Amino acid sequence: MMDSWTKTPGLPLISAVVEEGHVTVSQRPFFLCQTCNSSSEEEERTWDVPLQYFYKNKEVNKTDRFYLNATKESNIMQDVDWIKLNADWTGFYLVNNTDIDLVDLELMSDVDVANMLHNSLQLIREGSLSSQSFISTLKRAMATEQPGYLTTYMVLQSWWFILNIFDQNYDSYNEVSGAAYVWLNVSNMDVSYGALSNMAVTDRELLVSKLKMALSIDHDRVVEDNPEFHNLTVLWRRSIEETNFSYEGIIHRDIAREVGKCSFLTDEGGMWSLLWKEYSDATVPSWETDLEVILTSAKDITLLLRMLDNCLNEEKIKQDKTISIISLITGQRRGRAVGWDFMRTNWDFLYDRHKTQISRLVSASTSTFSSHQRLQEMDEFFEKNKVGGDERAVSQAREIVLSNIFFMENRSGDILNSILK
Repeated sequence: MMDSWTKTPGLPLISAVVEEGHVTVSQRPFFLCQTCNSSSEEEERTWDVPLQYFYKNKEVNKTDRFYLNATKESNIMQDVDWIKLNADWTGFYLVNNTDIDLVDLELMSDVDVANMLHNSLQLIREGSLSSQSFISTLKRAMATEQPGYLTTYMVLQSWWFILNIFDQNYDSYNEVSGAAYVWLNVSNMDVSYGALSNMAVTDRELLVSKLKMALSIDHDRVVEDNPEFHNLTVLWRRSIEETNFSYEGIIHRDIAREVGKCSFLTDEGGMWSLLWKEYSDATVPSWETDLEVILTSAKDITLLLRMLDNCLNEEKIKQDKTISIISLITGQRRGRAVGWDFMRTNWDFLYDRHKTQISRLVSASTSTFSSHQRLQEMDEFFEKNKVGGDERAVSQAREIVLSNIFFMENRSGDILNSILK
């Protein structure tokens, strides 16, 4: 069995079809980029897959197992209302449940609902799931009585993907981001030190993740909707200016970075310069990381450019931090264009100094591109510039961009309409 996994590249996509109670499963290789050329040999790949599944019929809800050998299709059971493959998310494969709209999410565990969302996100990117089914699954997961940690996390990941893809279409982005903001429900959140300290770690992580997304959508609205958040920014400045950069007893560290990112958006009052000096002198890794996130979140593009320029000087920014900082800047809306331009302008220097991290650098700079213009820029640039033995990294980045373009051209309209219904 293991030969099919250790000797066969890629991973399988297992589909389940329920017709008149009979369940048929089939497999094929999963291709993120459906518009990329694949050979007939690649399309014929199969795996031996031990399937674990959860199903419902008129009498029971039950978990069972089935061994799918390296065949294209197999009948596994009958008298079934619906089935969910990869129960408990134990298998390394993707699943396409054709009856996904029939699955009762209230009967499933947090892990299984999160797994369905993960599958749906990959399938909508590939193009084998309809926009309506994707958004329907997303909305049903958000509407469950008590969505768990993993479910909420995967909903957030889905929203991040949608927001990033719509990023280059201003009108559509405003509509999508507005819908995302409403779902986040960040009005009047209790983000006091005491409340956060008493929260379970997972609850606090989700709160911070929601706040992070809300701030990226509309910082001013978050502050307006949360009077206490304004108080936190005052406390954060106090922790910086009066208490030797200590959060202890003032503001919870899990939320300090998000508060810090909003507390200074320009160099007004010399805050950026003050934090830069502290970053230059930092010896505690956790504080150094916090400062990187905050310094790369400046609203003023000239400050982002200053941070990028500092990456070229090892006396200012450590060599092993350069890729992280470029990734932080290119990972936000206002930093994507300047990050891509910086990478192209300084490619020879970055390549010579970071040969072992080229794949990470290329991915960070291009993963949100979703237009033919950006794809052409990529092709022209990498045709003229060396990548050493990392042609695979460029090829993978190109496939992701092609997948994003396919999504924008074939799914974005339906996604927008389904979200706004």
